[in-house]
Amino acid sequence: MSMEVNEKSFNREVIDSDIPVFVFFWASWCTACKRTQEVVKELAEEYNGKFKICSVNVDRNFIISEKYNIKGVPSFVIFVNGKEVKRGVGAKSRRQLKEMMDEFV
Repeated sequence: MSMEVNEKSFNREVIDSDIPVFVFFWASWCTACKRTQEVVKELAEEYNGKFKICSVNVDRNFIISEKYNIKGVPSFVIFVNGKEVKRGVGAKSRRQLKEMMDEFV
């Protein structure tokens, strides 16, 4: 299951996580983000227990977006032990997202 995180919960859910975290940065006005949301939900089920899947609305969470230098959406950032280890920007296929994640399973 994917979870929406915000500026209050980001550190607890992402930085302090015991397992790798896949963060989907999106915006409600972004067409590619809307198409990607269903894929991210499917990946959350497929990688349950191996990855935590979180999403961040960049318009509502400007501080997080700025801190992690999110310049375009959709953006995908993988964190391991609280550190960014991989990033992708722009529309990605299910296969491309799985390839990003499989590196850390």
